[in-house]
Amino acid sequence: MMRPARQDDNMVTAIENPGLNLDWLNLETDEEFDIKAGRKGVTLQSINQRMAGIEGVDQADWRSFAPRGIEADPRSNAHARQYRDKGDVWSESAMLLYEEALQRQWSSARDIPWDTIGDQPDDIEKAMCTLCTFLTQ
Repeated sequence: MMRPARQDDNMVTAIENPGLNLDWLNLETDEEFDIKAGRKGVTLQSINQRMAGIEGVDQADWRSFAPRGIEADPRSNAHARQYRDKGDVWSESAMLLYEEALQRQWSSARDIPWDTIGDQPDDIEKAMCTLCTFLTQ
């Protein structure tokens, strides 16, 4: 059933589906977020002040690939690969591991003392250009 979109809708959808629940997308809240840069700057941990998903649910009861907020069709087949537990797909330490990887990532602009490298003979320069081009492809 189609209905015209209204400006006062939180989320505008052209089709109303009685089985569709998009409440998890509604970010309106009375809470304010105060994000401050810490000793390491603004990190994922400092901005992640809310949980995504459904709080308190550590196991899914559905066995289909229906997206979050959609009721699974009872006629759909159960899939062989089951990720029902939160621990199968989520790690509380993922943010910290990502932040550490960002900090430890090698940077040629920062980690090579370019000012100490002198001019090289033309054949060495061409060989290095060829090697670097190969490595970036």
